[in-house]
Amino acid sequence: MFEIEVDCPHCAEKVEKAVSEVSGISNASVDFETQTMHIEVDDSIRGRYPEVLAAVSEAASAAEPDFKLSDVTERVADERARRHVFDIGACSPECADRAEAAVNELDEVEDARTDGARRRMYVTLRSEFDGIGGDVLEKVAETAVDAADGFSMKEIEDDGADPECPALPPKGAPAKHDGHGHEHGHEHEDSCACSCGAHHEHAAVDEHENTGSVQHTFVIDVDCPNCAMKVENAIAAMDEVESVRIDFVGKRMRLRLKPEFEKDYPMIIGKVEETARGAEDEFSMKETVPGKRPAEEEEEEGGKGMMPLRIAAAAVFIAFGIWLEYIDDYSLTHDSAVLAIIFGAGLAVIGYDVIIGGIRNLLKAGFLDEKFLMTVATVGALAVSCLDPDSDYWTESVAVMAFYQIGEYFEDRAVSRSRSNVKALMALKAPFATVVEDGKAVRKDPEEVAPGSELIIAPGEMVPIDCIVIKGESYADTKAMTGESVPRRIGPGDELLSGYIVTESAVSVRTVRRYEDSAAAKVLNLIEESSARKSSSEKFITRFARWYTPAVVGCALAIAAGGALLTDDPSGWVIKALIFLVVSCPCALVVSVPLTYFCGIGRASRENILIKGSSYIEMLAKTDRAVFDKTGTLTEGVFGVTAVRPAEGFSAEEIADAAACAESYSSHPIGRSIVSYAGGGIDPSRISDSKNLPGLGVSALVDGRAVYVGSRGLMAAEGIAVPDEQDSGGADVCIAIDGKYAGRIEISDSLKEDAASAVAELHAMGIESFMFTGDRERTAEHVAVELGMDGYSAELLPQDKTRRLEEVMAGTRGRTCFVGDGINDSPSLARADTGIAMGGIGSDSAVEAADAVIMDDRPSKVAEAIRISRKTQRIVAENIAMALAVKFAILILTPTTDLVTMWVAIFGDVGVLILAVCNSVRALGFGKKARGRGAAASA
Repeated sequence: MFEIEVDCPHCAEKVEKAVSEVSGISNASVDFETQTMHIEVDDSIRGRYPEVLAAVSEAASAAEPDFKLSDVTERVADERARRHVFDIGACSPECADRAEAAVNELDEVEDARTDGARRRMYVTLRSEFDGIGGDVLEKVAETAVDAADGFSMKEIEDDGADPECPALPPKGAPAKHDGHGHEHGHEHEDSCACSCGAHHEHAAVDEHENTGSVQHTFVIDVDCPNCAMKVENAIAAMDEVESVRIDFVGKRMRLRLKPEFEKDYPMIIGKVEETARGAEDEFSMKETVPGKRPAEEEEEEGGKGMMPLRIAAAAVFIAFGIWLEYIDDYSLTHDSAVLAIIFGAGLAVIGYDVIIGGIRNLLKAGFLDEKFLMTVATVGALAVSCLDPDSDYWTESVAVMAFYQIGEYFEDRAVSRSRSNVKALMALKAPFATVVEDGKAVRKDPEEVAPGSELIIAPGEMVPIDCIVIKGESYADTKAMTGESVPRRIGPGDELLSGYIVTESAVSVRTVRRYEDSAAAKVLNLIEESSARKSSSEKFITRFARWYTPAVVGCALAIAAGGALLTDDPSGWVIKALIFLVVSCPCALVVSVPLTYFCGIGRASRENILIKGSSYIEMLAKTDRAVFDKTGTLTEGVFGVTAVRPAEGFSAEEIADAAACAESYSSHPIGRSIVSYAGGGIDPSRISDSKNLPGLGVSALVDGRAVYVGSRGLMAAEGIAVPDEQDSGGADVCIAIDGKYAGRIEISDSLKEDAASAVAELHAMGIESFMFTGDRERTAEHVAVELGMDGYSAELLPQDKTRRLEEVMAGTRGRTCFVGDGINDSPSLARADTGIAMGGIGSDSAVEAADAVIMDDRPSKVAEAIRISRKTQRIVAENIAMALAVKFAILILTPTTDLVTMWVAIFGDVGVLILAVCNSVRALGFGKKARGRGAAASA
């Protein structure tokens, strides 16, 4: 990619044509709006870069003398040359985070980023310090070691790996470093070599194949979030594993083996499964089969399906025990054995699986999970009731387990419902593709169809793979992919994206991509992977859970021992200790927080907004400034005639017809818009002596009359006086007929229908709006005023947009999002706190550069994305506050008062879990209807 300077669209067109004719250039594309040029070279001249650059520059300058060219890859190469790579060994994530933060504080460092999977730290020095060399690097190493005990750094040769970290700028984009205190926008969770489960923030390593490893995806069955965490840590500790991520809500495990172990894949996977079951006995995994839904998702597990019957049976035992104890006046002194048998049977019925799991966990190092804790709490309450005649905790001993199982059951149902609701929004994969082979129609899985295959798509069928229509005409329902409610007419040459539905009549098509590269697959993959990019809230919960349970268990042991040694009521203090154990499980937080983000991402998907992860929901919720690119984002990106202003003695129809005839041979966008406005159907016999006047316009004889169409400069060159008129804010095309000024046609890029309402919605939410454009000042001002923008910047080159964006970001303590078309705005999309690509799901660059993608190309969806993110973040905060407040209140009141009973502890664990999960599911339901009710209420 090259940055260019060219004066007008016509000049850009000439340069593009000239460069395309250079030997060895297979394709050249010049974008006047963004002042960039992209070229593709043939294999025959690859490696002869200087020669190619010289030839391109010479051809472009010959076509347009004022043309200027600069290669942005030189700037990126300079930034890469300033990168230094260090081996940091097998450190813990916490140590790596502290070291990274300390190094980033150094004035000499532009950016530092650790990569736990590769055990590397990438340090990019500022250009003015890079030449100093060893002294600065020694200071970097000393700073890192001082910040984290046991941390080690050794500079190594750059391995050429491209982890897409901010320390290593994306190709063609500046580094996404944080020079003014903003958090990094791109985050990704990856297990560290130390297996502690903590994570680093960096760009998604596993989305790129530069490591040489292959991602394997498994459907898993695991009982609880804590169990999932234990399994993930155990697998991450294996020497053969490069990275592993377990998504409890999505029931997925994504595993990457180190490349050298891929050849032994079956054996290694068996070892992985053995390791996982060593950490959690009931864990199961099955690798996903392309195009097939795993059986684990089609059938509900038998144990969970029997849970209502087990709960009912336990209720019967509890009721019978209470009747024996109180109604029939059994004496606890003489008949406690009978009660022990009845309540013990009830405990076995409702909690046998938990008790067995708790006993098994006693044999493992990591036994402090909810199964063990619930086993100790319930069996302990039963034992106290048996051994102490003055105690009466028979009912509680079974009720604690029963309510725990009820909570687990409802948690599982809520998570399953949320998962099903989100997947219902993503029903974009066609079940089959009808392929024409040897004249016969054969049904195949879309993933088995090669590019270039001929398909037949019948009415009502979904387009399975991105393709081009080669025969037949019909209509396509594009709502699932673009949000458009009106079916689109299709015919030969039209492109169809996978996920469209053909209506009315069948069409023959030819595939242009593989299924995995098609639009629908990208959408599904985005949502499938989204729960893996964790927010800081989720990471906090992970760290909190790691110390919370052991700390509470330690307090419980201290309370039990202290009560036994220092008081005359040891059983009472044992019960207090058991209450501590009941509330020691952090499941309400560990489940509800990721579930809320999962539902929020699903809700956004329903609005045709794809958010790549919970980290970006968190960032969008903090947004207080939105920066828009103009062309293609706020405007349609297509020139159109907005007005025809005839001079005295001429009619609007006359000058429009004359201009259209003169422009009929032009390929310029402005010329095409004039021809389109006139309705086409121009008789070529009316036109002669048509000429293209570079940089000025066109001329022709139309019906024997000399017609000139172009700029004021063309009029001046022909000696034709043009009256001073009010500027339209767009492009004014002057027309002269037979040497006399005949009038002007106003051309502009029309605003999108909802552009103004989008800006108004953002303002109503307290978000400032800015517009960046490479267009001229007066056009930018006209659009900004019409939309009510808070500010704008015009005549910007791509590098200027990034610099100006950084200035806008520096002026706020909140977060800034950049909204662009995802193709020419990649540097700004990457640099902003959150990058949002408009209507770019069919573009690889849109999916890769942006943090969110708006599929239906409507600017108003920016406000919707922020609104959903804020609501989701508010629910997360509610769940965290509620769970922590209730648990800490119980922990404080239990040893200091007699107010807390086992029933209160049950509410503190199971009750809070159910409330938090129900609150989380609310994230699926809010949206436009809710806003409409609110608006009506306020009115």
